[in-house]
Amino acid sequence: MRLDKLAGDMCSAAPAILHRPIPETATIKQVALTIRGPRMLAVLMLDLVGQDRQYAATGQVAGIDPGRKMALSLSNPDQTVTERMQPPLARHSHVLKRLRRLQRKAARQLRAANPDCFNADGTFKRGKRPKNKSNNFRRASQQVLDAQEHIANARSDYYHNAANQLLSAYDVIGVGTWRGKGNAPGEGKAKRAQNRKDYDHAISSFVSILEYKADECGKQVFDVPEHGSTKRCSYCRADTGPTGLEGLKVREWTCRECGPHHDRDFQAAAEIARRAQRMAAANSRPR
Repeated sequence: MRLDKLAGDMCSAAPAILHRPIPETATIKQVALTIRGPRMLAVLMLDLVGQDRQYAATGQVAGIDPGRKMALSLSNPDQTVTERMQPPLARHSHVLKRLRRLQRKAARQLRAANPDCFNADGTFKRGKRPKNKSNNFRRASQQVLDAQEHIANARSDYYHNAANQLLSAYDVIGVGTWRGKGNAPGEGKAKRAQNRKDYDHAISSFVSILEYKADECGKQVFDVPEHGSTKRCSYCRADTGPTGLEGLKVREWTCRECGPHHDRDFQAAAEIARRAQRMAAANSRPR
């Protein structure tokens, strides 16, 4: 690739990896260059003619319940179709453990090179800023960046594929408004561990991908308020399910009024699907 054509004389010809072929009918609208460590990424924004993504209408509705333990739980209104969706690296804890080890290693190298900036317990001294960065710290930091990029790319690829599958199967998709955002219950180490799960799941990233793909193909995606979705029985509509922070540990429950047994996540997803169905019907009415 002739990078000098994109970035000027500061760059010259360099080998490049083309992730996917450029369609013959595409016109390059914009080129963005991003430098990530030793790599330079050239992102091409294309104008595609006659190649819009199209999915056949199915008339189906689905609800998605975002969660902390399970990233995404999907169900249709009557719970005849249920599915759990989890980014691959969230299932493979050894990958995340390796990242944590590398982060601790980089922190040790930084403390070793700047002993006057840290207290005996390893915390920063107020008003001090570490300035010395050893070669070991730079190597460890680069390993951390590489691991984080690998995790982000794998998660993004999974969410793109999941969004394509959902839009090919459903016309209306409701997604619960919960996003985590560092609001886990508890204190100390347990709270930090739960917050890391929220960041690793990156629910907001999935919703953004799903929404822009839905706009391209004419499908509907709604942000659905989740209040009462977990505790409401699908059959008698009574609020007999678990509530509050104490109820977060209850993953399954039985309705006291009519007797059926419910899975917490799928029950919430089904209620979200019903609410999305009503929202879609309201939008389709003439004004």
